[in-house]
Amino acid sequence: MRDGKHSIDVYNSCLEGCYRRLSDKLGAQDLLSEVDHVVFHCTSTYLCRRAFAQICSLAKPDLCLRERRDLYDEMTGPSSRRTEVIRSTYTASVYVILYALFAQFDDAMIGRRVLVYSYGSGAASSLYSLRVRSLPALDKDIEALLGRRKFLPPGDFVALCDAYSATYGRFDVSVEARAEEEADAFYLRSIDAWGVRSYAPGAAGGGAAGAIGGAAAVWEAAE
Repeated sequence: MRDGKHSIDVYNSCLEGCYRRLSDKLGAQDLLSEVDHVVFHCTSTYLCRRAFAQICSLAKPDLCLRERRDLYDEMTGPSSRRTEVIRSTYTASVYVILYALFAQFDDAMIGRRVLVYSYGSGAASSLYSLRVRSLPALDKDIEALLGRRKFLPPGDFVALCDAYSATYGRFDVSVEARAEEEADAFYLRSIDAWGVRSYAPGAAGGGAAGAIGGAAAVWEAAE
């Protein structure tokens, strides 16, 4: 990120614009009083707190700092805490947050309303309200899934970053299986001449990492 402050400013500016338009459409200045939860495109809990503070300044400008923090803990905290464990999921961010919300509250979510802010770094953004009428089908055992993560030493992490940098934006390439693939996860296998990506389930045990232009061809390289 070349300019972190500017990026956050754009994020909040888009959020304000979306809030004002939705507020006008619904005829309600205080949208926080209309919903039970607020979820954000969340690459860090810091960003969620900044975004929630932005909404509070529009919906409830008279709240003191402690009241605003308590409201955050009630409406956004339960879902955003998952980001502290997973870290940034980039484009999937808001959906991971929704997943965490449903996984935590389960049947209690039925009948609740959720205010959702979705954002893309090209400043494409949307704000909408969801009413939960039934639960989506999802694997709620998130702790078991997270427990399967593999922690890499710094040297291996740097090698993955180098592979990403060396292969990012490449076309018409194949990606060989990496070692220790998960059987129920999908991995990038190829990118055609038009940039269309093909994925396939991992093979338990995997194979030796291949190469693209001399760089280790791991699936993260084109993500």
